[in-house]
Amino acid sequence: MNISLEKKPYFTGTVTGYKLYFTNDSSKSADEYEKWKSEEVISHENSYQFTIDSKANGSLPGAVFRVRATVFFNNVESVPTGVISINTRQAAPKAPLIVNTKILHNSSVLISFIPADDVNAIENYTLMYKQTEDDEWKSTSFQSDVDGKVLLDGLTPNQTYEIKMFVSGETIQGIPSNPATFTTNSTALASVKTDPDEEYSADPQTNEPLSITCTVKSVSKASVFWKVNGIKVSVDSSFYTVVTSVHEEFIESTIRAKSRTRSAKFTCIASNDAGDSSKDVNVIIKGPGSPPSEITLVAEKRGYTISWKPPSHPNGIITKYVVYHTLNREDPLSDWRKIDLDGSEKLVRIIMDTEESFYGRVQAATELGPGIISDIVAMERDTQPISVESDLGGGPVAMTVVNPRELLSIHCTARGKPRPSISVAISDRKNASLVEVDVWNRLQATSSAGVVSAMHNFTVLTSKFVHCRAKNSAGSNYSTIELKVDKPGDAPTQVQVLSVNALDATVVWHSEQFPNLPITSYIVLVSHDPKEDKSSWLQYESNAKETQINRMLLPTGNLEKSTKYYVCVRAKNAAGIGPTSSTTSFITLNGGPDSPPDNLKVLINEANQVIVYWNTPNSTTEVTGYLIYYTRDLSLSNDDHKNWQFVEMNNNSTRYKFDLSVGLKPKTFYRVRISGKNSHADGPPSDVVEFETAYSEVPIPTDLKTEVLEDNTIHIRFNAVRDPDDHSKAIDEYRIDLAATDDVLHAQWKHIEPKAIRIDEISSMVDVEIDGDSVEKNRMYWVKVTARLDNPSWGMHSSKPRWFRTGHGKLMTSVTLDGSPLIEKEPNLYERLSTTCTGMGSPAPIITWEWMNESIENGTEGWEIHNVQLDDTTVVSKITRNSIRESGELTCLAYNNEGNSSISVEIRVLGPGNPPENIKLTAYRNQINVTWQESTLPNGDIMKYIVYYSENENDDLSDWSKFETAELETYVESFGPLTNHFIRVQAVSDRGPGIISDTFSCLSDVLYEPLNLEILASNIVDFEAEPNQNVEIRCKGTGKPKPELFYQFGNDTENEFEEVETKVDDVEFFEAKAPEINSRRNVTVTCRAKNKYENVTISKVIIIKRPGEAPSNITWSFEEEDDSTLYINWNPIENPNGERLEYNLYLSNYKTKVSGPPVKIPDIPLDVNISLRISAANEYGEGEKTFPIWIPTPNGGPKTPPILSSLHAQDSKVYIFWAEPRLSNGQIQNYTIYVKKEEEEEGKEEEWKKFVFGSNVTHVIIGIDEGLEENERYQMKMTATNERHEGPETKVYTFDLISFDENDVIDNFTATVINSTVFVEVDNPIYTKYNIYIREEGNNQTVKHEIDVESGKTKFDFPFQLDHSLSYTIKMSGMKLGRESPPSEEIELEMINTPQPTQTTSTSRRKVIKEPPL
Repeated sequence: MNISLEKKPYFTGTVTGYKLYFTNDSSKSADEYEKWKSEEVISHENSYQFTIDSKANGSLPGAVFRVRATVFFNNVESVPTGVISINTRQAAPKAPLIVNTKILHNSSVLISFIPADDVNAIENYTLMYKQTEDDEWKSTSFQSDVDGKVLLDGLTPNQTYEIKMFVSGETIQGIPSNPATFTTNSTALASVKTDPDEEYSADPQTNEPLSITCTVKSVSKASVFWKVNGIKVSVDSSFYTVVTSVHEEFIESTIRAKSRTRSAKFTCIASNDAGDSSKDVNVIIKGPGSPPSEITLVAEKRGYTISWKPPSHPNGIITKYVVYHTLNREDPLSDWRKIDLDGSEKLVRIIMDTEESFYGRVQAATELGPGIISDIVAMERDTQPISVESDLGGGPVAMTVVNPRELLSIHCTARGKPRPSISVAISDRKNASLVEVDVWNRLQATSSAGVVSAMHNFTVLTSKFVHCRAKNSAGSNYSTIELKVDKPGDAPTQVQVLSVNALDATVVWHSEQFPNLPITSYIVLVSHDPKEDKSSWLQYESNAKETQINRMLLPTGNLEKSTKYYVCVRAKNAAGIGPTSSTTSFITLNGGPDSPPDNLKVLINEANQVIVYWNTPNSTTEVTGYLIYYTRDLSLSNDDHKNWQFVEMNNNSTRYKFDLSVGLKPKTFYRVRISGKNSHADGPPSDVVEFETAYSEVPIPTDLKTEVLEDNTIHIRFNAVRDPDDHSKAIDEYRIDLAATDDVLHAQWKHIEPKAIRIDEISSMVDVEIDGDSVEKNRMYWVKVTARLDNPSWGMHSSKPRWFRTGHGKLMTSVTLDGSPLIEKEPNLYERLSTTCTGMGSPAPIITWEWMNESIENGTEGWEIHNVQLDDTTVVSKITRNSIRESGELTCLAYNNEGNSSISVEIRVLGPGNPPENIKLTAYRNQINVTWQESTLPNGDIMKYIVYYSENENDDLSDWSKFETAELETYVESFGPLTNHFIRVQAVSDRGPGIISDTFSCLSDVLYEPLNLEILASNIVDFEAEPNQNVEIRCKGTGKPKPELFYQFGNDTENEFEEVETKVDDVEFFEAKAPEINSRRNVTVTCRAKNKYENVTISKVIIIKRPGEAPSNITWSFEEEDDSTLYINWNPIENPNGERLEYNLYLSNYKTKVSGPPVKIPDIPLDVNISLRISAANEYGEGEKTFPIWIPTPNGGPKTPPILSSLHAQDSKVYIFWAEPRLSNGQIQNYTIYVKKEEEEEGKEEEWKKFVFGSNVTHVIIGIDEGLEENERYQMKMTATNERHEGPETKVYTFDLISFDENDVIDNFTATVINSTVFVEVDNPIYTKYNIYIREEGNNQTVKHEIDVESGKTKFDFPFQLDHSLSYTIKMSGMKLGRESPPSEEIELEMINTPQPTQTTSTSRRKVIKEPPL
């Protein structure tokens, strides 16, 4: 809803604002308008327009809103207007914009459009279409999508169609879109050829790229893009790149894969006016394109375990894995040992007793061939863990914000042994270990002092993760930086200018691919010079829409006429502006009318004259005239109309008659077209219309016009007829025939002699006057005119009849006023205003009065009316008003049944007609404040106000004091406290002084004295305090009236003083004491005093100079390789309170100064306790010390335990191998091995046996001779001792001295199968757990059963399904303390088919074993 307000012209004063009240709540009355919703604006204009948004105010169609408004004069609100009611309605949805039409080869068309601003992206539409020569439209309905495209099919080939569309399904049908035309055709699809043709196969290779070339030929403009496995290749793909080049006869596009590692279907797609055509190329990589992933190598007892996961690019089904291993890294791969495994395996254990370095590699294979072999994984003694760091030139960061297309350089550094290689990858994945193998780029690295480094330059369009990877045979490590791109990464595309008119040009474009943040707007840049810097181009901003296509109406009114302009677009989001699109161009119009006249028609009238009619152009620019082009020359084309003959006319008419002066040839074919024109240029021409002239022009009057005057005098006007024998002469004699009838077909014509015939020599206009007495009154007549010719051979040809109606012939009503049309009077409440009006008419008229266009009722608002009729035709009316207060227009109106008349007199009052309104007096401090509002009857512009004031109300006004002001507020100095003051106000306009107001009185207030404040501190000097010192604060001051006192410390809540002290002898004095305050930093103290007149605040800062607190969170540690070096760290203090901060360290009896943490202190004594205290100091002194901390220093022994390399038990002995500690911290003197039995009973603790060996011993054998017992499980740990102390222990290891001999082999047992149960009988059982192996003869597959039986049990059985038609063998072994005894000999398994009851006496666990094992 748009609501316009305007100040009444006779209101004076300065407008300072407007306020609009509105509501749709019917329960709120008009007098409660202040409770309605409202909007207020500051404005100095005499008018303002409010816009009430329907969505923000809950406006629904069919609602009734009530509206009132006020205006502010000098910041004082006026009385409100009357109530205006507004009925809301549903707005019709705006028109969509058809952007383009793409003709497909099957006579269908793909239509792209942009939805309007006021509808959603997904909306119901109706599409109208028809062939251009048809009159009837066809329609189809559809629901749009976010892409803004719709397919129209089933059309006839090689036909021109017109389409338009609008939103449907709403309460009101939407506004139709711009029309679009297209012609269906049978254009062929583009031809597509690829190299290689259909299929390409190759072995996997990581260092060779893969390229496919696509050649496209098309008769129309075409574009090319690629898909891989059905997904369009993105411009920021990290694996694929596309290069396209356009030649005169063909387009060549090449897609390049970074490596030959992925099987995929590559599709080249060519798009032209006929649609899309494509060609597929299947790329087959014969083997996995990447090695198995997540390969790990684990050292175990007597060997190593290698595990892996499938390759990331298997390129088929994995059929097997090949594991290579060696002890010598330098051996060629052909000399490495090789193990072939099934494709379902994920690990292998390699038995090996050596402690030398071990190296492994893994390869996967499919049915097509072997894949890429992995890098080496190794277990080496001389290795160092890999560390890797990355930075973008500003130090290590986890995340950084960069600009799109900004050239970035990442610096990767790594440490480790063996020397690692460095690779980099840019990926959408945050976890670097999940990045595909073939995306990594290995960099050329340099090494210095054990640090490997490499650089890589790159750019990004959208947010990515850049990963640095350091990798060697011992493993890999990663460092990742998140690159946050917020600005738009690319520019809008497909910028077009669809239409141009005199006001604007429609610019459309496709959204960018990488917005990064939501696009808030688009910036359209315009310039006539494409080489000019973009910062100098004109810029227009448009809101962004959530659609694929955006549009903007680009203003062209200020652009130069007939000039080529260039346009480009930038996207903008919350982070900034993106790159600039490619430019397109358009030419502004010449400034003339931007559309042609339409509906051009040619008619031949009764005089055989050619008359041309047309409609005014629908132009956004002014049309000041027309150019009418006509020709009979067939050699001139329609487009060459500027060379035709033409006539020029103004814009007063849309009709032109070709008369004899033009000189058209008789019986000749002519063509005519018309264009509008203005001061700038001619507009486009209309369509061409053909016509044929008659044999000759007939001398007949045409275009008759009639006028009937009050006394029925008739005037008949028409263009003079030219003498057919001499076209330079105009006929001056005419015959006039009248017929008094309603039926012209049966009219009886009567010749009438005209009173006069006048001919204008310049315009050739004939005016025939007929006396009113010769016709009847109030009667319908027909008239025809015939030219009287000198040559009778032309005959007598009358004009077409034209009708008119005569009047009553009576006197028209008139009115006159006595006196001058302007009455000037000074304002006076007691003088009467009077004027007289005389009305005449037949019959005598009725007289009424209006004041300011509103009817006056007798006896209201001081008006009195007296009417006297003098005769049958004359009435006199006198009007008076009881005071002279208001300027305005007084109108006398006289009317009867024959007509009406009016006359006005201006009443000009020379000064405001009423005193200023709403006068208010307020006692404030030692004065009386006076405010008022403007007079409602200013009678001109208010120039000033006169304020009269006195202490005595009864004094004559001439004795009162007075002064003048131009404002709506002022003040009067009080005569004294608590004294009555009397005041009157008078307004003065540019015409003179006005009415003086009544007397207003006000009692002055108590005496006022200004507030003065100060802050005191009683126990510190110059407001300087020690940290955490309690400070006493007092606030005191003077002033009247007595104020309330408040205090505030820093940012704490303000508090009021509970008690305020005063002095008896000094009533202005006040003082209050605040609570004590302490602080570790500078703190602001604020005092505030407030009374009814003032609010005074004063602040002062308590200065803390020395450090505010002691350091905190102290930590300490000793250097790993040097026990005498101590590292100390702590949190810096929060309140240094100075510029030069340092710290004091107190170590037992030693003191030193340092600049800050951390601190390294050498030469610390060993194996003692030292104390530590720390304090902070600045240029003003030392702060508080920390509490003492006691630090025990290291004992000087080895820093790490010995390295246990092997521990195994055999033949009742344990073999222990070790290496010296990594950090021996000196010379090793001996090694100590601790052994004890494994605790079986809880709470019973076994003592450790201690074995000490020399420093040159690195392996020992401990057995029964040293006190160990057979068939027992033991725990073992060891330490190393140097010249100073024993070092830390290793972790606890376990071993056992369990052994087997020939007596432990099961050599006497039987096994029988009855039905599905195996029965076993053992002589002299010595085990409670058995392993039973059953094998089918002739087959290597063995099934293992684990059986638990009771102690001493000789018979047991277990269920097992066997094929009774086959032969099986069985063997057994026993389990002792987790160890398996040697197996028995295999015996045949006896089969008995007799059913027997099943007895389950043991638990069986079955396993399938492949023989021989790896």
